[in-house]
Parts: sequence; structure tokens; C-alpha cells
Amino acid sequence: MIDINSKLEQGLLELESFKNDFNNKWATDYNGFFSSSATLLEKIRSYMNPLMKVLKQCCPKNLPNKHDMEVHNIKDRPVQEVSPLAGGTYTGYFYDVKETFPMEVEELTNEIQKCYELYEKCLHICKDIIEDEEKIKQSPEMAGALFEAYKSAAYSRFKNTYQLLSDDVFVILMETCQAYIDFMRAKSNEDFVCKGVHKYNTKDADNLIMILCRNGVKRTTESNKKLWGDRPELAEEMRYIIQHFDDLLPVNMIQTEFAFYQYALAKWADVPVIGFVEFFNQEYTGKWKASKKSNVNKQNKKYNRKSDNVKDFEFAIKNLLNSKKEHTSQTETA
Repeated sequence: MIDINSKLEQGLLELESFKNDFNNKWATDYNGFFSSSATLLEKIRSYMNPLMKVLKQCCPKNLPNKHDMEVHNIKDRPVQEVSPLAGGTYTGYFYDVKETFPMEVEELTNEIQKCYELYEKCLHICKDIIEDEEKIKQSPEMAGALFEAYKSAAYSRFKNTYQLLSDDVFVILMETCQAYIDFMRAKSNEDFVCKGVHKYNTKDADNLIMILCRNGVKRTTESNKKLWGDRPELAEEMRYIIQHFDDLLPVNMIQTEFAFYQYALAKWADVPVIGFVEFFNQEYTGKWKASKKSNVNKQNKKYNRKSDNVKDFEFAIKNLLNSKKEHTSQTETA
């Protein structure tokens, strides 16, 4: 019992040190700290089994059988209520422990009482923290505030270094960072932020913030998710390309060729042509008349990825996106 109480005292100190700050952070390196502690405390009840056997042995022996209980409507009662040893609150020494039994017995009863008190304190702390954590997970406002505070603090830590990392590094981060993978698969930002409370450690969360700051990722709307899948960043690039689409076209192009370049852009993005045409026509505001789905889909007969006109078109797209990145980089540096 002394050994158990020593561990409980240490556990109580750890719980006290974490409780005030735990629910003020979106990400933590102590994921599940309080829930696992609560589970452990529940297991401590098994340490009390010997005591429960003593209580049961001291119960009245002339107990009614099941038949008599049913006939006379006698309800079953737990051992703690039936046993004289647990039948009330004792203010004095237990059966004159000091006078009747050796000192070791008194020490044992004191340690048992101390164990229950420590157990109760630890369990109440865990219960309160877990309930508060669940409230945060159910509130997009509270979870969102924690995420924005974490994001701001994380950005301050590495704002002068993340831009020095190469594109290859960020490609690896996007493939391995579980927080980013979950972010891209989430139904909405609010859904991700709520479910992500205390789910990720600080390393994974920091990598997520770096990716978001570097790429400026914006979530795809539900209506376009079937088209872009887990590539909302491509949807944002596509909007920029469509805004400058006229600049990508040949100087001597005529209206009847417009559908061909719509088709070529869909093939470049590697997305379904029919769905892409609908997206394109919603975003395009240039001087040409956007083609219908059926007309664009017919261009598959003319399309050849190795042809000069397609190569020139894709080269123009590459230059456009490179210019955009350079402009963004200069703006952030300024």
C-alpha cells in the first residue's frame, strides 16, 4: 500500500502540473495523457480486491436465498452496504485498533484511507480535464481559436527559416505529415480543427503549419471535390491559370480553336474533361466565348501531347506559374 500511494502521489503531482495548460493548446506531445491516466486509475481498483474479500467475510451469514428474495421482494445489496465493516462512518479508531492490534494494523488502515483519498483526487482531475477537452472538440469556435493561436505561435518560431527549405523537402513533408494528410481529407476546416484537438504532437502540427504557410493551401469546395480529389492546391492554381488564360493562347488563334485549348488544359491538369469544362466556364471571364462540354470533349481526336501547339501551350503555363511564385516570394520577403 505504501508503494501504491507513493506512485499515486507522483501521479497527482504530474496531473496538477499539466491540468492548467493542457486544454489551452491545440497540439501537445502528451496526447491522451489524462485519458490514459484515468484508465490506469480505474485499474487501481483491482488493488482493493483483498479488502473487498475481508468486507465480504464479515457480512451476515444468514442471508436469504434467491427464492426467498424473489418471494419477499428482497433487493440485492452490494457488499459495502451489508458488511458491518463498511456500514457507516467511523470517527474513532477502527475496533480500537491502537489498543487491540499491533501498530502495523493501524498503519495499514491509514495507508488504505490515504489511497482512497489520492485516488479520488486524481480521478476528479482526469474527469474534469477530459470533459473540458470534449467540449472543445464539439465547439468549432473554441477549437478554431486554439488552432489559430497555435498557428500564430508556430509561425513566429520558424517564419525566418521555412522559406529556406527546398520544394523537394515540402513534397516529402506533404507525403509524410499525417496532420496535413488528414487536413486534405477533412470535410471542412472546422471539422479538421475540432477532430485534431490533442490528436497530433507538436512536430506533426508544426510541419502542417509550415506547409500551409508555404503553399497557401485553400480547401476545395464540396462541389469541386470530385474533380480535384485531394489536390485543392491545384484548384487554386487552375483559377489563376484561367484568369490569365487569354495570355496563354496563340496570337493568331480563332474562336473555333478555343475548345481545343480548354481540352489541352484539362489534360495538363489530369482531370475529367466534362467536369473540368463546367469549372472552367464558371471561372473564365476573358474575351473569348467558352465552349460547351460536348464541343470540348470532341477535341480528343485532335489532341496530341507531343505536338508543337500543345508543347508551346504547356510551356506557357509553366512560365505563368513560375512568375506567380516569384511574385509571391518577393511580396513575402518585402
